[in-house]
Formats: sequence, C-alpha cells, structure tokens
Amino acid sequence: MTVCKTFINVQLKKGQPYKKAELIHDIGGFEYMASTYYDPDRDELYTFFNKDNKNWENIYEENTRTLRFFHRKFTTLEDAPAWERAKTRHVFLRRKNQNNDGYEYLGIAKGEKRVSVGGHDERHFAIQ
Repeated sequence: MTVCKTFINVQLKKGQPYKKAELIHDIGGFEYMASTYYDPDRDELYTFFNKDNKNWENIYEENTRTLRFFHRKFTTLEDAPAWERAKTRHVFLRRKNQNNDGYEYLGIAKGEKRVSVGGHDERHFAIQ
C-alpha cells in the first residue's frame, strides 16, 4: 500500500539506521500496514521492509545489491503500478535482530524486475 506523505529534508547515508518518524512528517503512530510512502513534492518513494515478516520473505543480497521479496503464501505477484516504477525509490530494511525502531538505508532503486523462482513470483529491486 502506498501512502502520500511529506518527507523531512534529511541527507540519507547508506548503511545508517533511520526511524520512520525522522524521515516522514506526521507519521501516524505505528503504521504497520504502509510499507511505501510517496512525497508528491519531491516525486520520490520511501519503501520499508522488515526481515522478520510472517507474510513476506525479504532477502537483501549484499554482493549484487539486490533486494528480493515474495509472499510466503501467494505465488503470484502483481507488478507495482507503472507510476511507481518510474519514481526514485529510497529502500530501507530492518534486519533480523536490528533495533525495532530503526531501518537501515540501503540506497536508491529505480524500476523493478519480476522473476518466477521455484513456483513463486519475486520482485527484485537493484539498489544503487
């Protein structure tokens, strides 16, 4: 789900941890459902992934700088909307055993690739 919000002007650094409230104006408490936020003024997306997620498998491959994700139960994924694929997407990942209030900034991804692996559709973001 993509939610429109205004981003706070923060110079992001790869590998640094950030809290959603440090990046997004008027964050509404614990917004567990929203994983992608869109700022119309900047025309950018911020997408947050949790390594410990009961429904999604989120795998970051350090050597190829690719974030792969698929649903554990549903085998078919739809593409992200075309307007989202054309935007600059800032990608954040909360790794296993990482402090619950922080997400590591991985970098920027543009577009996505959808791949079928072992009967599951995966979406891949190439991180710059």
